Formats: sequence, C-alpha cells, structure tokens
Amino acid sequence: MLKIMKTKRHRKKSNSSRVDPLKPLWADDKYEKVIASLNIGADYKNWLKQILRYIKKIGERIVEFGKKIIEIIVWALKRFPRTVATGVVGAVLTSIASHIPLVGPLLAPFFAAMTIVVAGAVFIDEALRNHIFNTFSPLA
Repeated sequence: MLKIMKTKRHRKKSNSSRVDPLKPLWADDKYEKVIASLNIGADYKNWLKQILRYIKKIGERIVEFGKKIIEIIVWALKRFPRTVATGVVGAVLTSIASHIPLVGPLLAPFFAAMTIVVAGAVFIDEALRNHIFNTFSPLA
C-alpha cells in the first residue's frame, strides 16, 4: 500500500515591506556613480547625465498622466457603473470575436460598433435616472 504524504508548502515571509513600483530602485546618486565609473570620455558622460535628467522628467510626466487617467476611470466607475461595465463586456467580446479564425476580422468591427451603441444607450439611461441632463441644461 502506497502512502501519499501531503507536504505543506510554506511561503517565505519577507521582512521587507512592499516595493513601491513608482519609486526608483536606485537613488539618484547611484546612477551618477555608475555613469562616472564608465570608461568613456567626459563629453559622453555629460551627455549620459543629460539624458538621465530628461528621462527622469519624462517619467515623472508619464506617471502624472497615468494617475490622471486612473482618476478619471475611477470617477466614471463611481458615477456610471453600468456604462463602464457595458464597455468592459463589449471590449472583451470584441477581443474574443477578433480571434475567431476566418470570420473574426469581420465580426470584431461589428462587436465594437455594437459596444458603442449599447454603452451609449446605457449611459443615456443612467443619465436620465440620475438627472444628469438637468444639471447641464442651459435652460434649467
């Protein structure tokens, strides 16, 4: 008779706190030290330092832009939950339809158009129920 031994898998608990993906892995001076240690001319090192500064500025702007997009998505989800859910379901159906062999490229635009129509209808329904049009009406 064979005995099956059950082993418990233990997760190793890390003592470190969660890593913030928006914080750099290295401090700024670490990048400067790496550039300084390179075996290249001073002009190239200055050029790399300028690129590093531009990359940091661009990265900060991209993160700010991403935060704003997430803020808009959360606002829309709180304000119009059914419309957002309809859009997500429509996007999933469009993606699935596009992967069907032979007819997928023909069906995907149909599902995309239907998603826009249905999400628009759901938005109008939600807007009428929440009296949103009354608050934006110039005659109100």
